[in-house]
Amino acid sequence: MLDHIRLSRETNSHIQAECIDWAIDLLKSKLAERGITLDIEGPAELTLQLRLGTVTPPSGIDLPRQTEAFALYRDGHELVAWGHDVAGLTYALTELADRLLDQEGELFGTLPLIEKPATRIRAVARAFVSEVEDKPWLYDRAGWIKYLDMLATNRFNRFSLNLGIAYDYPYHNNMLSDVYLHFAYPFLVELPQYSISVEGLSDLERRQNLEALKFVGREAARRGIQFQLGLWTERYDFDDVPHTNHQIRGVTDENHRLYCRDSVAFLLREIPEITGLNFRIHVEAGVPEGDYDFWRTVFSAVAQCGRQVELNLHAKGLDEHVLGAARATGMTLVVAPKYLAEHMALPYHPSAIREREYPPTEAVSGSEQLSTGSRRFTRQSYGDYLPAERDWGVVFRIWPGTQRVLAWGDPLFAAAYGRSMSFCGADGMEWMEPMSFKGRQGSGMAGARAGLSNQRLATFPDWQRHEYAYRLMGRLSFSPDAPPESWRRFLRSRLGAAAEACERGLAAASRILPLFTQAHGPSIANNCYWPEIYSNISAVGEYQARPVGFDMDGPTRFGNAPSFDSQMFASPRTYVEDLLADRSTRSYTPIDVAAWMDDLAGQVETALGGIRSLPAITPATERYVIDMEILAAMARFFAQKFRSACFTEVMLATRSEQALSLALAHSRRAVSAWAIAAVTGGRNYHSDLAFGPGLHMRGNWAARLPQVEAEANALQVFLVQDASSPTYDLEQADRVIARITNQKLVTRLAGQLDAPKSFRKGQPIHIGFQTQESDAEVLLHYRHVNQGEHWQHLKPEAVADGIRWTIPGSYTHSDFHIQFYLTATDGERAQMLPGFPDTLDAAPYELIEQE
Repeated sequence: MLDHIRLSRETNSHIQAECIDWAIDLLKSKLAERGITLDIEGPAELTLQLRLGTVTPPSGIDLPRQTEAFALYRDGHELVAWGHDVAGLTYALTELADRLLDQEGELFGTLPLIEKPATRIRAVARAFVSEVEDKPWLYDRAGWIKYLDMLATNRFNRFSLNLGIAYDYPYHNNMLSDVYLHFAYPFLVELPQYSISVEGLSDLERRQNLEALKFVGREAARRGIQFQLGLWTERYDFDDVPHTNHQIRGVTDENHRLYCRDSVAFLLREIPEITGLNFRIHVEAGVPEGDYDFWRTVFSAVAQCGRQVELNLHAKGLDEHVLGAARATGMTLVVAPKYLAEHMALPYHPSAIREREYPPTEAVSGSEQLSTGSRRFTRQSYGDYLPAERDWGVVFRIWPGTQRVLAWGDPLFAAAYGRSMSFCGADGMEWMEPMSFKGRQGSGMAGARAGLSNQRLATFPDWQRHEYAYRLMGRLSFSPDAPPESWRRFLRSRLGAAAEACERGLAAASRILPLFTQAHGPSIANNCYWPEIYSNISAVGEYQARPVGFDMDGPTRFGNAPSFDSQMFASPRTYVEDLLADRSTRSYTPIDVAAWMDDLAGQVETALGGIRSLPAITPATERYVIDMEILAAMARFFAQKFRSACFTEVMLATRSEQALSLALAHSRRAVSAWAIAAVTGGRNYHSDLAFGPGLHMRGNWAARLPQVEAEANALQVFLVQDASSPTYDLEQADRVIARITNQKLVTRLAGQLDAPKSFRKGQPIHIGFQTQESDAEVLLHYRHVNQGEHWQHLKPEAVADGIRWTIPGSYTHSDFHIQFYLTATDGERAQMLPGFPDTLDAAPYELIEQE
């Protein structure tokens, strides 16, 4: 039995770096748990050779010459850990340590392993939003060590600690209660030249806060992780906050700008490990949009800090003037758009934004002149920040609005997120971790952070319950084609015999909420819309109170809610309007979404059946079973909601009793499905999962059941109470009901596509297609990769070998790449190319990049 491994640095005696030493110590500790010694002396059956940079590998081993690339392979009797650079070698060593999770099979597993990063920036963000819930983890040094070990082992190379994001606006100050670290500077900084203080904060506590940040910075750097500090709020009305827990005194119009500048300089000086600063630029930071002098002043502190510090600017409301002020510092400039609103939806960049996000026809003035005016289209996704030539980086931020509490873990989606983060040459992602914003806006409660009410199943700290999600997001954004063993050994170590079924069931369950979020987008704001514990929107109108902050146009009913990709997903209302007008719908319909939901629920339920057949399960397995039961029930609920909404829209347009009967039947099935989630969730989770003060941001699944039940009752009496006239007649209603009931799902358009991968600016693009679908009219849909624009479409021209479209040179004469897809319809069904795959893990369009 192997009991001693000799560590050799002879080939590269210059391999000396703090993060490599940390990784060696980690490997030593994991080997010691197996009774194996790792040191540089003594006889050994195995030598671990560390190699860095340019080396000559054995025949058949091709080492990638790329930043962060690494390899593990055997060279004769030696086990080689190679890295292209220090980061790569660190990943090689942590991979060896991680492979020791597997207690069976050959030590260190299958070799060789060669990986290189697909995504340059792989960041996790944590937010401090609650004094009572977040102080414990801020001061927990042992907890930080475990957490940062986990991030580094899973190949995250950046950690952002975001302060000042507890509230969205600098006004409405009667709503402010918990402002600890919200305007962060006076909680961290002591500047004698300013008489600015925080009531109730001692000098000792302020120093303790600063020391906590210093510790995190040092420990992150020791693991090779970049440390970025988020300063999301620069001001609120300090003198008008009657309910706040800490009053800030001494900030005036005269000293505010200089105080912020000098505080930034202080933090950069005191915490040299800070590699970047994240700023919210629009009015929610407390600075009126258009106040460019403020940003020039604050950025000047970064320009004078004496080292390279990235300026990471939140994209909403960002314009060329602020970009210019940041550019003038000479620092690295990064724009951080939302991946998909403030939520986590399907793993692709939306092909369109909601219609209401396009700029208004008239100019907007005042403090929100950009974010609600000319730059409004930047609040949902990447806007116009992806031109072919740019001098800023792009890091997409995945917000936490969709799934906060329940387990998430889908290898296919994680890999797809990773692939999509380099879209149009972007630099990567920042993933706002699970449980983000717990206790936000003064809703924090001591002891409630774990979520689960069953103390036997709760984990402390809470992130450990989501460790599988971190593993998938980190490792598969680094290498989307990583071998499954990378995550399966983790599942085996935690779940035992249930590992395989849990992997399958959780993968399907993890697609449910992202799909629903993509197709149903009543609000961009995560503090208003929480799909995971859904606040029911009635199918028949505003008999229920409109959820706070829902920013959808028109009547607030389920069928009228837009999707977050209006080009790909039809709402129930637009789908039914097309059917009534005898128009073909060239997008995915609510019936398609409902079918996907039922399929995913079936996959989860099959996996649960396999798990329940086992003689015993671990507590970790039990946690997954609870969450999968809830998600499967929610999938059934959403499927029925979409179907009910379609028939409700028919009834609203025609007053058809048959449509009402069908809507009511589906609504009752939705109630039954939600009742399952309510029972399971109510039995296992805290009754008040608070992510904000409003009822729509707290409670649990059981608390939502009365809303769901009320909808079926409202449908039942609607026609009795309604006196308005129908728009269409009953004959049209019968025809449309039959179409909905028998709708054929969207399929992939069969044929041979001939499209270039790139184009020259100002030159036409020719796209050819050969198909056997002779009865269907095939359209080309195309658009610049600029979400401030709408899509164009072209009819084909016949050519000798099929059909062809030509995108004119006048259109390609722009600063942007071009995306496109094809649709066809014969009046009964729609077809797309490429469209979504069955697994929903790829974009439904193609990209042609500008040379």
